[in-house]
Amino acid sequence: MIVSIIGLIVISLVVLAIEIFLTPANGKYPEHPGGQGENTSSAPCWQNEDYSIKQSCAPCSQFEKVSKHLPACVLTGFKEIVSCKVSGEVYRSCDKVQWLDERNFFIFESCMACLSIVGAMVVTFRQKQLDKRMLMRIQQQISAGV
Repeated sequence: MIVSIIGLIVISLVVLAIEIFLTPANGKYPEHPGGQGENTSSAPCWQNEDYSIKQSCAPCSQFEKVSKHLPACVLTGFKEIVSCKVSGEVYRSCDKVQWLDERNFFIFESCMACLSIVGAMVVTFRQKQLDKRMLMRIQQQISAGV
């Protein structure tokens, strides 16, 4: 039991080390090509101009995905409004919505905690049943005089 717990801890540490190694240092992933939104130039404005993020990454609505009105929504299903100094506001594609990932993580962790509590209760109940059965056998052997 202890060996398996130590093994799981070691595997977790190895996975974390690999993830840290493979994650970019600045936390930004490469941009998707063609995610320039309303911009008609060949290169997106945020690559050539100073820009600020006006609205952080948010999921696109089902209508925006189906209608293909925003090219940024077609690529990943998430959009971000960027305000460029010269070109103005454009949409760009982004990889993930942070609060959505955090919510999914906490839902998963809550489910795992509930399942572990239920599992512990089942194990405790079964152990009590087995202890009662063993005591009854011992009492029968003592009363039989064996």
